[in-house]
Amino acid sequence: MSSSTMKTTVALLVGCAVSTLACNGSPSSDPDCQNPDLGSCGMACCKLEFAFSSASPESVHAALVTAVGGGGPDGRYSWQTTAEGTFGTFKLPEATYPYLYVGQAHHTTPFPDGTMVTSGPYTDTVNFAIYQDAARGNQTTLRGFSLSLINGALGDNGINYKSLLQVARQIKVVNSTLDWDMRHPDGSCPAK
Repeated sequence: MSSSTMKTTVALLVGCAVSTLACNGSPSSDPDCQNPDLGSCGMACCKLEFAFSSASPESVHAALVTAVGGGGPDGRYSWQTTAEGTFGTFKLPEATYPYLYVGQAHHTTPFPDGTMVTSGPYTDTVNFAIYQDAARGNQTTLRGFSLSLINGALGDNGINYKSLLQVARQIKVVNSTLDWDMRHPDGSCPAK
């Protein structure tokens, strides 16, 4: 293989990898980027709930920890330290809060041209809470909330939605028995 052919092949592979990390283009052609948010939280954000039909909160929590650990499904997630000093997630005292587990990660995406640096350029905070939904027969539910951290991010081109969806899909990869239905509990990240 010639040097110019190898450079072209590497450039194409890098371009394909970047397109799976971010919602590039306006509008993005990525089918997972079709739920953009235009500042419904003051900045771009997305809140989704994933209801697990027959799973314990502990099994959903274990799969979430594994799904996000090690960089998550696209290698761009990093667990954050909780207020309690634990890394990633925290089990709340029973009967004290409506949630059983909470956690937070950062998700980093590249600039639209594919430029990537370790600490950015675009970082979103992704919060998770696991609870049993009494209104649905104590069904275990994972609530995810992703918020763009760059000042002035009134449009996210769908990345906050994608950041939550790909974690939920990775949970299914980690534990194939964890089937879920997705809900939009508010007006953020609506489908186009």
